[in-house]
Formats: sequence, C-alpha cells, structure tokens
Amino acid sequence: MRLHIHVHAVMACGVLVQDDQGQGRWHTPIRKPDFLFPVQALSKVFRGKFLAALGRAHQSTDIANDPQGGAMAWAQRQRDLYRHDWVVYAKTPLGGPAQTLEYLSRYTHTARPLATSASRRSRTVKWFYRQSG
Repeated sequence: MRLHIHVHAVMACGVLVQDDQGQGRWHTPIRKPDFLFPVQALSKVFRGKFLAALGRAHQSTDIANDPQGGAMAWAQRQRDLYRHDWVVYAKTPLGGPAQTLEYLSRYTHTARPLATSASRRSRTVKWFYRQSG
C-alpha cells in the first residue's frame, strides 16, 4: 500500500462585479477547452507555493508538535516532498449548485478506509461509513 494524500478544492468559476447601479452581480467567464493554463505548470507552481508556506509555518513555529520539526528531520521531509512530482487536476466548472453538491457527495457520503497500523508485512485497515443527516 502506498501513501496517497490528496485534497479536493472546489473554487468558484467567476467573480462578483459591480454593475452600473452599484449592485453586485455574478459574472461567469467564457469556458475555454484548455482551461486557464497547463496542469503540469500548475502542479509545479502549487508544489512550490505549498512548500514555501509550509516552510514559513515551520520557521514561525506555527506547526505545533511537529514530529519532524527538528533540523535533520525537517530537511529530510523537504527533500522527500520535492523529490516527487505533484499532480494537480483541474477541470472545467461544475455548472451550478446542484452539480457541485453531486460532485462533493461522492467524497463525503461513501465508505472510507482508515489505515490503523502498518508494518513491512501487513496493513490493518478499518472502514467507516458516513451517514447522511
């Protein structure tokens, strides 16, 4: 079993702009097939910015009880994190509130494995189910 950490982020596709009467209205940009910029470039920029922010948090001691907070362990963590390619996947906007909820529900209302222990020979995994309501 290989550690696979990932984050889902849903961002608004558009901006609130002020019209001639001073009222705010939502402006949705024209959707392009190549969407913003290449995901390979986005992946490298995201990794750099994330690790820079992590470094600032480490320097300012904002990471409480960091098990890798010592100088040698921190340096190794940084090498490990930079050694791997990070993958950022970007897709066109979801379409609206209903589509956004449908997308998010795939990840919030399913059975999830929770690794509880690991060794060279075995992995122990427990499943938990999130119930709606």
